[in-house]
Amino acid sequence: EGVVEFIDDMSRRSATYHDISLVSHPSGEITVSGLQIPGTILKKTDPSCKLCHVNDESPIATLESRDVVVSDPAGDRVLQVITPILNQPGCRNGGCHVHADHGPVLGFLRTGYSLSNFDDLMTGLRMLMALAAFLAIFLAVGVTVIMFRWLLAMPLRRLASGIASLGDGDLTFRFPVGRSDEIGLVRESFNSMAGQIQAHQTELRRAMEYLEAIVENTADIVITVNTEGLIQTFNRGAELALGFKREEVIGERIEMLFIDPQERDLAIARLEEKDNVTNWETRFRTKDGETRHVLLTISRLRDRAGNLIGTLGISKDITTEKELLRKLFRSEQAAAIGRAVTSIQHAIKNMLNTIKGGLYIVQVGQKKSQAERIAEGCEMIDEGLSRISDLSRNMLKYAREWKVEAEPVDITQMARKIAVAASKNANEPVVSVRTEISDALPLVTCDPRLIHMCIMDIVSNAVDACDLKEYTEDVGPEIVIRVFGSADGQNAIIEIEDNGAGMTEEVMANVFTPFFSTKKKWGTGLGLALTSRIINLHNGQITVESELDKGTVFRITLPVDGKGENLEDGR
Repeated sequence: EGVVEFIDDMSRRSATYHDISLVSHPSGEITVSGLQIPGTILKKTDPSCKLCHVNDESPIATLESRDVVVSDPAGDRVLQVITPILNQPGCRNGGCHVHADHGPVLGFLRTGYSLSNFDDLMTGLRMLMALAAFLAIFLAVGVTVIMFRWLLAMPLRRLASGIASLGDGDLTFRFPVGRSDEIGLVRESFNSMAGQIQAHQTELRRAMEYLEAIVENTADIVITVNTEGLIQTFNRGAELALGFKREEVIGERIEMLFIDPQERDLAIARLEEKDNVTNWETRFRTKDGETRHVLLTISRLRDRAGNLIGTLGISKDITTEKELLRKLFRSEQAAAIGRAVTSIQHAIKNMLNTIKGGLYIVQVGQKKSQAERIAEGCEMIDEGLSRISDLSRNMLKYAREWKVEAEPVDITQMARKIAVAASKNANEPVVSVRTEISDALPLVTCDPRLIHMCIMDIVSNAVDACDLKEYTEDVGPEIVIRVFGSADGQNAIIEIEDNGAGMTEEVMANVFTPFFSTKKKWGTGLGLALTSRIINLHNGQITVESELDKGTVFRITLPVDGKGENLEDGR
């Protein structure tokens, strides 16, 4: 009873304890408590009981105290310390406490300590710690900012300033070297990069200066034009050739330089098919109004992405060359006329000598009354007059302006008729004239009268070539007229081949030259020249192949549609 009173008094008066309770075991009855009603029975779910009664089994007796933190009805935290009272002697008078009919635990003393002051202290402490942490973080951030500013921000600003200097074109800027940290590594990399850029720019500048020197110092006219047709560059060669200063034409339309602006339009139209037009002959106007003949090469200008940015025109002034060619042509014309006159004079002289010889024979025959001599002289006079007449007629043919009256012609039928006619007119011994005609040859657009004359003239020459050769008994004179188409079907080919006397290299080189003839007695030298001219008028080609004492092949190529390219004579 004294203990109960003592505990009750202590639990009610001490500020240290929240509550002191004495609980009987195993009934769980509260014997003494400052806050709870004595006689209340605790359940096993009470936090004080749950420390030992984790399940339905009875706990093992222990001397260890246990504690648990709970909350009172006001919400404050309370630390409860549970001290068991064992059924065994605990003091010198412990014998009176032995109860044989009870278990190992007689009860327990539950002492509660209020943690409100401690919690208030901890709350303050936490606030102080939070404030200290905030101050520490603030100081750390400040120090970090200061260190960043001095150790990183300022070097980065210097680096940015150096990059800006490099971007502004100051390729001589370099950072001082000496730092061994990452900033120093960045500086070294920057200096290396700046050095490489400076070297590349120097090399690029030299290359550009070299190219500009080529463009500026070339005698050709070099002009670039943008996509709107405005002049962008105008080199010194253009200034010298055309008389304009570059500041007078840059920004002006390119058409101002052309005598006929449509000539440039035609050249630009050709650029639609390809990116350049080469050696387009046109005319430029100088500042003084003179005309300059040029060969213009136009190319498209594109950027790296392939987009069109303008055109480049390179022109060669050929005014002087054209004048020299004109003078040369006139000189050659005069020389040709001189050669023609000489050849005509020589031919007429021979013919007149024949007539004079015939007249002399006639006069002698008259004096001696010799009819045979008179007839012989008359025959010589008639031959001379005939040759003069032939020469005059061939000269008129060669000099006239031939007009081609083209129509669809069956060349195969024409060849067959010419072969038949040539066989009848061939001299003794009889020359064999045959044809080799290809099947399915289309009609050829040409002037049948002129082409017939050309083929007939070549066949006649072939007959004469056969007459100049002596044949063996097993081989006789023969002429073959072949007609066939080209592999692409665009041309008809006519070959006249003979096995006559043939030609030398010199004769082949001059066979189409006017007034050149190997027929010393009766040739005028205009037949094959006229034939060559007619074939050219048909946009065709005539060639010759020959071997001395073996024969000759003349080959005529005519476009089937009459629109082939005009080809020059050749061997």
